[in-house]
Amino acid sequence: GTGGLLPPARSRGALPAANGKHAKAETDGSMTWNPAVYGVGAPEMDEQHKRFFALLANLQKAERSGKGKEAVGMTLGAVMDYVKIHFTSEEEHMKRIGYPDLAGHRKKHEELARDAQRLRKEYADGKTKSVMKLYGFLLEWLQNHIRQEDKKYGEHSLHRGAITRRGDANPNDVISLDDNDFSHF
Repeated sequence: GTGGLLPPARSRGALPAANGKHAKAETDGSMTWNPAVYGVGAPEMDEQHKRFFALLANLQKAERSGKGKEAVGMTLGAVMDYVKIHFTSEEEHMKRIGYPDLAGHRKKHEELARDAQRLRKEYADGKTKSVMKLYGFLLEWLQNHIRQEDKKYGEHSLHRGAITRRGDANPNDVISLDDNDFSHF
């Protein structure tokens, strides 16, 4: 369980946003949110990504607080539980929008989950004294994954929406395309 560390979900499955509106790598390796860098254009997924960053910040705080392995373990459990929740939700979103590389994206999720569980076990078994190795791994993976992989389904969703609006043949619809993108006509 998460030990009550996750707040209750809001309506329609949206999760509360993390504190902070800007994303930048802090000198201590922490992360805050910047929609220009990490926004994928799917509000529910963006909210979940913000929550993921907040949970990682909580893990870092638990480690640095000196409260002991039990407190760190509870926070780590919340992070690992959230990995499963988010991946399931994100994959359901990709299925809803007809994302063509769902299988490849799911494979990347499975690889992360496997690697994270291995690092978690090393920490639990005492092979790693600090959870910061896992924290760093998850933070770097999340940052890169959102920018390189998740943005692809966001672009797919926008493209799909433009095609749907054009297909409706309503002259009042506005379609936003890049200046040089005439492939839809």
